[in-house]
Amino acid sequence: MARLLAGRLGWLTVRASDMALQKPEGRGRVTVLSRVGFCVFFALAIAATTGLPVRPAWAQTAGPDEVVIRLGETKVTVAELSNQLAYQPNSILDTIKKEPNAGRVFAVRWFHHMLFNEAAKADGFIPKKPGLQGAADEMSRRRIADAYVDDLQAQYQPTDQEIEIFYKLHGDTCKTPARYRLARTGVVVGKHATSKEVESAQERIADIERRLKAGDDFAEVVVAASDLEGKSPGGELGWVTDLDINKEIGGEVFRDLKVGGTTPVVKTARGFEIFKLLEKEDARTKTPAECRPEITKALGKQFDKSVAEGRADELAQRFGATMNLDAFLAAIAATQPVASDD
Repeated sequence: MARLLAGRLGWLTVRASDMALQKPEGRGRVTVLSRVGFCVFFALAIAATTGLPVRPAWAQTAGPDEVVIRLGETKVTVAELSNQLAYQPNSILDTIKKEPNAGRVFAVRWFHHMLFNEAAKADGFIPKKPGLQGAADEMSRRRIADAYVDDLQAQYQPTDQEIEIFYKLHGDTCKTPARYRLARTGVVVGKHATSKEVESAQERIADIERRLKAGDDFAEVVVAASDLEGKSPGGELGWVTDLDINKEIGGEVFRDLKVGGTTPVVKTARGFEIFKLLEKEDARTKTPAECRPEITKALGKQFDKSVAEGRADELAQRFGATMNLDAFLAAIAATQPVASDD
C-alpha cells in the first residue's frame, strides 16, 4: 500500500544514506522513487532491520538544506526533520541514535505516516470518520501546550526575598550531612561459604589487621592482600555521607574515627573489611547563597503546580473561552472506543 501511495502522490526523493539504508560498499546514491523504486527501497529497509551490514547513520554527512523526503510539493530538509525529531521523548532519541536498525525502522514508519496521512486527505477519508480530525488536532495541541508550559516554567527565577523566606521556613532543605572519604581493604566471603572458608577468611583479615597495626602503608596492604576493589588505587571509595553509612552494615564505626585512623575488622555483607578515614567534613547548614540552587528547585516545584492553572485562567479571559465540565463528562460517558490499546 505504501509503495502505491508513493507512486500516486508524486515523485519522492530520498537519499538512502539519510534513511540509514546504505549499501555495504559505500554511501547510497540519490534515488528517485517511483512505484518500483519505492518497492526496492522498502525491501532494503526490511533487509536492513534483519542484519544488512551498514555503517552507523551518523557516519554520513548531509547539509542542513539537503532534502530528506519529497512528497508531492512537500519537502522536508535535514534541518526541518531534526527540529521535529527534537520533540521526541529522550528515550526514543537515544535509541534511534545509538542503534542503527532502530533508526531504520523509525525512519520507515515516519515516512509511512506521511504517506498515509496524505492519502487520507486526498481520498476524502477524514470526513468519513467523525472526530478523527479533532482527535489528531488534540495530539498536536497537547504537544504544543506542553512545550508552552515548559517554557513558562523555565523562565521562573525566585527573588532574593523569596529565597530568604523559604530559607527561614525550610532550613532543613539546606542542611548537608557529614561526609567521609574512605578507603578499604578486606576479604570476600561468599554467601554459601563453608565454615572452613570462613575460618580461612578470618585468618587472612587478622593478618591484614596485624600489618596495619605494625605501621604498614594502607595502600600497599590493599595491593598485596585485599579482595575488594576501590574506585581508585589504594582501595579508595570516595566520599560517602551519613545517609550512606546508615545503610551500611557496621557503618556506625566511621563516625568515631579520626582522620588517618582505621576501623577494627567489620563484618559486612561482602565479608570482612577494614576501613580507613582519609578525610571528613562535618554536617553543616549552607548559607542562603550556597543553597540557592536547591531552594530554586524546591520553589520551582511549587511554581510548576500553579503556573499552568494560573496561565490558563488568564488565557480563558483573553480568548473568551469557557468549558461546561458536566457536558464534557457526559461526552466521555457516551463515547464508544474506535481504537484499541494494542
